Amino acid sequence: MRTRTHRRRFGFSDPSAIMGFVENMILVVVVFLFAGAIAIPQVNPPPRDGIEKRQTTEPTPFYIEMRWADQLPHDLDLYITCYSLVNMQRTDPTVVFYNRKSSRWLNLLHDATGYPRSQRNVEEARVNSSVRTVPKNTVCLINTHIWSRHGGPLPVKGTVLAIANKDSPRQKTIVNLEFTIGQVGEECSLAQIVWDEKSDVLFDSVETYPNLPTQRIATVGAADNPPTCTPTKGCAS
Repeated sequence: MRTRTHRRRFGFSDPSAIMGFVENMILVVVVFLFAGAIAIPQVNPPPRDGIEKRQTTEPTPFYIEMRWADQLPHDLDLYITCYSLVNMQRTDPTVVFYNRKSSRWLNLLHDATGYPRSQRNVEEARVNSSVRTVPKNTVCLINTHIWSRHGGPLPVKGTVLAIANKDSPRQKTIVNLEFTIGQVGEECSLAQIVWDEKSDVLFDSVETYPNLPTQRIATVGAADNPPTCTPTKGCAS
C-alpha cells in the first residue's frame, strides 16, 4: 500500500504531477520561442526600406540609378524612354517613370519622393529578369524632372549612374555624372545611349549632360512650356 501511495503521489497518475509536467513543458517552449525571436533578426535583419528589399545580385544588361541627398525634401523623378531603330524608323517604344513602372523589357524599381516621405532619395531602373540583352539597335534617353521642392532650397544637385551588364564579369560603367536642377518643373536630359546590332553599347556614341540638348519626356506637350536644361550651360535659371 505504501508503494502504491508513493506512485500515486509522484507518478503521472497524480493530477498535480501531470500539471507540473505540462507547466514545465510550456515554459520550455516559451523560452525556445523567445530565444528564436531574438536570434532571427540578428541572422537576417529586415531591410531598411523598399529599395534594399528589391536589391539583387542577378546580372542585368542595363541598370540606371539616380540619387540626390537623402535628407533633402525635393521630389525628383527619373524618366527613361527607349526605342529601336529599324530602317531609320523608331519602333517598339519603351517608357518608364513613377506612374508607369514597367514597360516592355524595362522596369522602374523604386520612386523616391523626398525626405521624410522617402528615407533614401534614390530611383533605380533595370532590364527585367526575363530579358538577357537590351534589344539590338536600341536608343535610350535618360531624363530627370523635378516635381516639387517641398520647401527645399534650389538649385539641387543629383547624380546619375548607368551600367552595362551589371553584376557580371562584363560589367562596365556607361555614365556616372553629377547634374544640377535650378527650378521647379525643370526637365533635363542626362544621357543618351545607343546599342548596336549585337546589343553592345556604342560607348563612343554616348551623349551626356550638360552637352546633351534636352529632349522632353515628362513635359512633352505641356502648354506652359516648362524650363529645360540648355547644352553646355546646365539647367536654365
